[in-house]
Amino acid sequence: IPEPVFTELFENDEHFADIVETEDRTRLRQVVSQREESNPLLSATVESLLGRQLVTIAPSASAAAAAALMTEHQVSALLIVDAGDPAADPAADSARLVGIVTDRDFRSRLVAQGLSADVPVRDIMTCELVTIDHHQLVFEAMMQMLRGNIHHLPVLRQEQPVGVIALSDVIRYESHNSLFV
Repeated sequence: IPEPVFTELFENDEHFADIVETEDRTRLRQVVSQREESNPLLSATVESLLGRQLVTIAPSASAAAAAALMTEHQVSALLIVDAGDPAADPAADSARLVGIVTDRDFRSRLVAQGLSADVPVRDIMTCELVTIDHHQLVFEAMMQMLRGNIHHLPVLRQEQPVGVIALSDVIRYESHNSLFV
């Protein structure tokens, strides 16, 4: 297929785009499975990058409290979790991930906008989350981050947050292992 026709189909036909992306992922996994022994980056799971304790904060907490917590734990991102209302849903025994706040959010959504540090963190957090499961491969996380220009990726296990990996974690891991794609 000529490139202009392919691009047109990919951008305008959701079914075609889904097939291409699925096929692309399938081919990539096949290559990965053939190279697993020669390159740990292609077989390591995202969970292997989790080295820090999960740090979270409620959406109602102030931006100042979030910044202090980030400083205390020396992290560049916090997961925003809503514990919900146990009276409304007694079966809910875990927190629901509702957002993430990063150094970039503080810079562009708080300081640059001239907002007070007393605003709730929900007002500056990113709500449209891109996440990854703990059992997915490091190279898949790297691809997701590069595609979306994302520097922090919440990691989930059974739909519950277990940590955050940063692009710097992937780069640090990759620097110890050569990448073959």
